[in-house]
Amino acid sequence: MTAISTDIEVGSDALGELSASFMGELVRPGDPAYDEHRKVWNGSIDRFPALIARCGGVADVIAAVRFAAGAGLRVAVRGGGHSYPGLSVCDGGIVIDLGSMKGIRVDPKARTARVQAGALWGELDRETQAFGLATTGGIVTHTGVAAAWLRAEAVAFREGAPGRVGRIGWLWRADPLPRAMPTYLSPGVYVEEVPSASRPIEGVGTSVAAFVGLAPGGPVNTPFRVSRWGQFAKVCGDLNEPDNGPFMEGAFLAHAVRGFFENGGTRCWVVRVGGSTLRELGGDVEERSGLVSLAAIDEVTMVCMPDAMTLASDGDQAELTALQGKLIAHCENAGNRMAILDCPPRLSPREILDWRASGAGYDSSNAALYYPWLEVANPLTDRPLLVPPSGHVAGVWCRTDGGYGVHRAPTEGVLGVAGLGIDVAENDQAELADAGVNSMRAFPRQGIRVWGARTLSSDPEWRYVPVRRVVLHLASSIDHGTRWTVFEPNDERLWEVLREQVEDFLDRSWRDGALAGETANDAYYVKCDAETNHSEVIEAGQLVCEIGIAPVKPGEFAILRLSRIAADARPRRESTAPSRPA
Repeated sequence: MTAISTDIEVGSDALGELSASFMGELVRPGDPAYDEHRKVWNGSIDRFPALIARCGGVADVIAAVRFAAGAGLRVAVRGGGHSYPGLSVCDGGIVIDLGSMKGIRVDPKARTARVQAGALWGELDRETQAFGLATTGGIVTHTGVAAAWLRAEAVAFREGAPGRVGRIGWLWRADPLPRAMPTYLSPGVYVEEVPSASRPIEGVGTSVAAFVGLAPGGPVNTPFRVSRWGQFAKVCGDLNEPDNGPFMEGAFLAHAVRGFFENGGTRCWVVRVGGSTLRELGGDVEERSGLVSLAAIDEVTMVCMPDAMTLASDGDQAELTALQGKLIAHCENAGNRMAILDCPPRLSPREILDWRASGAGYDSSNAALYYPWLEVANPLTDRPLLVPPSGHVAGVWCRTDGGYGVHRAPTEGVLGVAGLGIDVAENDQAELADAGVNSMRAFPRQGIRVWGARTLSSDPEWRYVPVRRVVLHLASSIDHGTRWTVFEPNDERLWEVLREQVEDFLDRSWRDGALAGETANDAYYVKCDAETNHSEVIEAGQLVCEIGIAPVKPGEFAILRLSRIAADARPRRESTAPSRPA
């Protein structure tokens, strides 16, 4: 073996940071698997990369690209490794190996397939043939699908026909996969499954949280997905003080994530930032850092920023207000998520009302504010610690979604806490609710509960959290489920199919209790016809479907009318029960 320079020590700190969050495998020169993973299909290519990043998912790919840019390394991308000139490996650089990303999802009704970058052509053939679909591209089975497609696109672009790939095989184009022709060899009865013209809308998830904050370890400004507390503790643990785990003095991210999982959360995204300034937490658009880095993650439905409270602890109320305003704007622009906000620490109910009236006069249906802070055990000192409630509240939201549905007001018990920073009296809660502040209260034999479900909107139509979340859920579900209509012929047949599809989805939502009304006509309506799609609309390339819904609103006040009456004035009831013996 020829020795070449694969020195990567100049980026040892960055490599350690990459290793801490990388879910796949990092292979370096000298590792037992190095020679195996640097080889490509063409045996005459013999190159020696400094690092091979065998990615396990999209987050690994993003992290590897950013690492390469920071270390100034050449990048080679490997799909199936079939490149004859050896472009999928390089000397002294980093190979981003996508070979482990082999996910293939076939939609037999739409006759399409979504393929991850590491899948081979033979693997795609095997999955699609199970549904009677053909994917004959005219190439060998061990060719990488992604690389071959990109090469064919490049050829088509060079020849002036981008988007119409026909150089390699007659099926290489952006049309649905054709059904394979059946072969009948003997007389008999044959049953064929024909896809329905209707494409049912599936409800999108509602219980994926995102957290932005400080931690002692983990990737910086790179969102990563977490499905359990132990995974977060491993990624964000303190390498210098392993006994501290992911906890950090003066930071609240770890407490929020632990409270999320303790209260019913199942999946979240985490963005670790390098500091607690407005710029670092709020992020930068060009750098895609901090909060901004969450914009590309569609599945997030709620966002928490517990370490924004470090600004309040420093007494910088103006920066706190600006940061929370940026969080609200992020959720409004995304169109599918809500912000769970924390109140500043150590403030009485009266001071919270003054804070809302003076500087924090947010008015948004995409945000909810919670008070007071919660008391938990501090693993660093074994003493009680007050933490912002947003992480615990996010877990309660998810637990309510899983047990009842997104239309239910999230007012469950709060788990994993020892007490409240301040006890909220009933008369204080009334004033706080009028200001859009949701209280956390302790009740005898019931524990600590979330006792409010209001947004920060001044519009009565959007006063309640479940109303806003139901509308966001329905809108996102319809958006995802009707994307097939793009580029379809805009005529009456399309209008009818779309109308039926949306009506079926809303009918299921009504039967599940998300919409109000004794009948379906009271709960929703869908209009998609020549009136909503007149000639000017069609000429503009638009398809308009008008939808109206009646979300269920929570009963916030239970009123029992009691009156005292004289015994002889009480109405008598006939009873066949035997009289009590004397």
